[in-house]
Amino acid sequence: MRSQLDDTDLQLSPLDSDRFGIRIGRAGQVAPGSVEALVRSAAELDLDMVIARCAAVDVMTAADLSEAGFRFLDADVHYSAPVTEIGLSGTPGAQISVRKATPADVDPVLEIATEAFRDHPNHYRADSRLDRAGVDAIYPDWARRCLSGEATDVTLVAEVGTRVAGFSSFRVNSAGEVQLLLGAVSGWAAGRHAYSALTVAGAGWAAEQGRSSLLCVTQLGNLGAQRSWALVGLRPVAGVFTFHLWRR
Repeated sequence: MRSQLDDTDLQLSPLDSDRFGIRIGRAGQVAPGSVEALVRSAAELDLDMVIARCAAVDVMTAADLSEAGFRFLDADVHYSAPVTEIGLSGTPGAQISVRKATPADVDPVLEIATEAFRDHPNHYRADSRLDRAGVDAIYPDWARRCLSGEATDVTLVAEVGTRVAGFSSFRVNSAGEVQLLLGAVSGWAAGRHAYSALTVAGAGWAAEQGRSSLLCVTQLGNLGAQRSWALVGLRPVAGVFTFHLWRR
């Protein structure tokens, strides 16, 4: 068990800082007994705000964060499974097909991301001190960076006929794991299992890359995504709490 943070565990987040116009830092998963060191590191980096996470089972660290002035703002749940165990029983809804995204998909994907994540609850939206325009821009900008290859390694799109119905973007995390980083389906395509089809296709892509498992993460309250993942064989494996600390 560590007693203090490594130097690399709290770093300035250029993306968050540029978006909101203040100095925002991100910590890795906070270890037991390391909250005091985290607060010292935030002071040394002259941060305005810190985003920190801890395992949901680590209630003592969650209590330490709260006592140090961090506010609990969100809870995530992690789903995972070996790629060989991920599949969709039967077939997706009529005419669903999945392929890799192309430059022609930028506009429909950004439209879906804007629609699907409008007012989507997350730790940024829960923090009333953050600029609302900056919060609203998070998911469309994230989708744009996924499509460009900046944030992920591949983006897949689901089509109904020739119309883009949804997308999912995947990132290689390690020698063994791929993560579904961002995905959504348009409201008009609901009920066709397009999101499930995208997840299964992402598992197939992970297998092609020689990776053995797929990780998916979402907010605890996002039951639609969780039902979709359970349908294709993913299982909940962990929970994570997110906190914010404002230093000024």
